[in-house]
Amino acid sequence: MNPTESQIDAIVAEVLRRLRVDTSGVASGGMTGEVQLTAKVIGLADVAVFAGKAVTLRVATGAIVTPAARDWLREKEILLIKEPAKLNNKNEPTANQRRIAVPKPSTIVWADVRPTTASAAVLRKLRDSGSTVQQIARTGQSTMVAEVAEQVAGHGFRGVVLTGEPWSAVIGANRRQSVQAVWCRDQREIHDAQRTVEVNCLIIDHARQTQFGLWNILRPFVER
Repeated sequence: MNPTESQIDAIVAEVLRRLRVDTSGVASGGMTGEVQLTAKVIGLADVAVFAGKAVTLRVATGAIVTPAARDWLREKEILLIKEPAKLNNKNEPTANQRRIAVPKPSTIVWADVRPTTASAAVLRKLRDSGSTVQQIARTGQSTMVAEVAEQVAGHGFRGVVLTGEPWSAVIGANRRQSVQAVWCRDQREIHDAQRTVEVNCLIIDHARQTQFGLWNILRPFVER
């Protein structure tokens, strides 16, 4: 057997009474003008108290108004307004904006011991992408690696060393405290390294790398 509308209103009123909720649900405005109803469920008992009153009722967006209450309000020609949902503050980013926000690129300290056509092209691409690149002068591998390590440890920059002697460069860079240098030969290795340590200096043996291969190794490190 399906309950009638009057039975539904009676049930709602009884539930509210047992929860010790004021069935009028009046928050402000008194009994004339605009009245805010704060109850989550608005039944006939909640609106009947306004019989003969010149009021406009407002309820929250998620409030439930029973059919009997709506019919009564329509009969008495009392306007019921549901408050619109509040918009985000203009200065507060939406959830979508937070999800796609891209952090500002950090400074890259670039040391190319023996430049190639591919490495020169990748350097241009890196600068075009918006990254700030500080290029180390070619003075010999040991000196260049030491200078990169100094910038990484002292200023929090990220270091990139392109060399044909990667093991020597890794050892030299990691001598400096707080430098986490790794040698990577492909994109999988840089991803694996980043899951293990906080990589801040990337060593690449670029002699046999194409521009595409070199960029694929570099990109995860730069964009992290």
